[in-house]
Amino acid sequence: MARVIRVLGFLACVFVLSACQSLPTTAYNKAESNVKSISLAPMGVPKAPAVRILASVGANFGLIGAAIEEGRAAAASKELQEIFAQSNYDYRKDLQDSLALAFSEISLPLQSAPGERPAKEQAKFLTTCPATPDADACLDVFFTYFGYMSAGATTDYVPTVHMTAKLVRLSDRATLFQDQVHYNALAGTKAIVVQPSDEYRFKDRDAMKADPQRVTAGIQQAVRAATSELAKQFK
Repeated sequence: MARVIRVLGFLACVFVLSACQSLPTTAYNKAESNVKSISLAPMGVPKAPAVRILASVGANFGLIGAAIEEGRAAAASKELQEIFAQSNYDYRKDLQDSLALAFSEISLPLQSAPGERPAKEQAKFLTTCPATPDADACLDVFFTYFGYMSAGATTDYVPTVHMTAKLVRLSDRATLFQDQVHYNALAGTKAIVVQPSDEYRFKDRDAMKADPQRVTAGIQQAVRAATSELAKQFK
């Protein structure tokens, strides 16, 4: 029963965070902000990549259907972890490195703050965004979805990265930027949208298992595109 409640909660969070976007947004004003260096807080990254069917058949059958879908999603997540392992792909490191690269390309260096993100703040903004030496602001990033997603039981699995970010000035804790960037966004989302590539689509899990290198390449491309789009907001 607890697992059923978790999957129902997950689906609710996907719709609330990804489609409704209740958090307010703040556009970055480069001239007024005068930020030269940024401290990157420990990011909120899912413990495991997800492989979900957004509108699954099981969702039509209440708690029993939800339990079936949770079992399917857990097995699919394990398969994706195995695919990443075959490719020696560390998605947590890739997210960190890609974000640093994207910001270096706009001449705004990131300094990674030490420590770990509190467990209770993995999927929400930090109570206090940490500073690093000489940093003017702190970038707080967490991910509400990472992995592959299918819109329905008969649609392709597509790389999906949904990230939420806030930039806080360290001198007065003012919010200089706040928004979401979604690679493969849900219909109706108010986030900054990055359209997924048609090159990395898989009709089912068997197709994913048959081509692990392309599955990994697809998520890497999604990470590059999402982090690059976030960095563009600060140009």
